[in-house]
Order: sequence, then structure tokens, then C-alpha cells
Amino acid sequence: MPVDAVRGNERHFAITIRQPIGVVAAIVPFNYPVELWGHKAASALAAGNAVISKPPSACPLTLLKIAELMQACGLPPHAHQMVTGRGEVVGDFLARSDGIQLVTVTGSTAVGVRIAQLAAENLKKSAHGARGQ
Repeated sequence: MPVDAVRGNERHFAITIRQPIGVVAAIVPFNYPVELWGHKAASALAAGNAVISKPPSACPLTLLKIAELMQACGLPPHAHQMVTGRGEVVGDFLARSDGIQLVTVTGSTAVGVRIAQLAAENLKKSAHGARGQ
């Protein structure tokens, strides 16, 4: 990308190199699960990360079917995995796990704070999208 907007840098350019960070945990809420999973998992996979998704407890079947289709289309088996269960149990486990480098969650502010606190114990990154109280 040219950086000629700054005087004296007319002959310079900047390069951005995107490198995978490792394993991303994607915790998905009940509202718009496919869309919100797509924002989290698809971009993480496209960047070269492995993804562990936790679908919503109340409605996991669509995301489980998508994971099945992805594997049938040739996605390596360990590139994307689904873990089902209650958010308080599975979400907390994923946020605390040493092998996960980033946790992304959409949920209430309280859930976001909880996940961020647990993720901070291992100095991992966290991203929270609020959907209200």
C-alpha cells in the first residue's frame, strides 16, 4: 500500500502480513446463529486458524449440519470442531483452555466480562459483541 500521503514517503510503501494466531474459540448466541458464526468462524478459518465453535445450547442443529457439510467438502477434520453444551460450562472451559489463543463471543455484557476475565488468566485475546442485557 502506498504511503505517499506523508511528505517524503513518495517512494515508500507499506506491507501488511496477516499471520494465523492459532486456535480460535467461537461462542455463538441463539439469535442469528448462522450469521454470527459466519462472522467468527469463516474469517478465522480464512486467515488460517483452527476454530472450535460452541453453538447455542437452545438451537445447535443448523451449525452442526454446517460443520458436517464443511467436512464433507474436504475441510481438514481438525480445522473446525464443534463442542456443544451449556455456555457456563463449555464457554468457561474454552476461555480458560491453554491451547486457545483467541475467544470471540456474542452475548450479554455480563457474559462478555466473564469470558474476558477467564481469557485474561492465560493472556489470550478476547472479542465481545454485545447483544444487550
